[in-house]
Amino acid sequence: MIPLVLTILGPNHPTTVTDVSSLVAAHGGSWNESRLVTLAGRFAGVVKVTVPESEEQPLLDALEAMDGVRFLWERGDDSPDPIAVHQVEITCTDRPGIVRDVTAAVVAHDGQLERFRTEYHAAPMSGGVLFYARMRVRVAAIEALREALMGIADDLLVDVRELPT
Repeated sequence: MIPLVLTILGPNHPTTVTDVSSLVAAHGGSWNESRLVTLAGRFAGVVKVTVPESEEQPLLDALEAMDGVRFLWERGDDSPDPIAVHQVEITCTDRPGIVRDVTAAVVAHDGQLERFRTEYHAAPMSGGVLFYARMRVRVAAIEALREALMGIADDLLVDVRELPT
């Protein structure tokens, strides 16, 4: 089985996931994991599927023929990574450049982002906006990364926990 990572972008239509998953199944494949979201009225997703090697190109051709939906794809790599996985949650007052600073700290500590989700929330006490991020990161020196993240802003709160691999 060949792992494929598909990026999907299209209109927010109720059958998009069913249509894509039906094509994967019709080509002998399995839908392994995904991150799907609707933003600004558009559907976007990243999906890992596995498919028999003989069905890789027929599946990709069938996906490309879907009306109104665009795909990018690459072959994946399923080799295990020995570096520990951590979930890191960050909360602070929003400011320009916060995503750049947080991700730069991860990179500076030889970390690899596996997942990254950000949100904004009203700050009831100050009337401002709070930035919230949750990331799944592979990094060997988690304490050094925690210290670097806490140094980004005075009010930045960092919660870290190791996840099973």
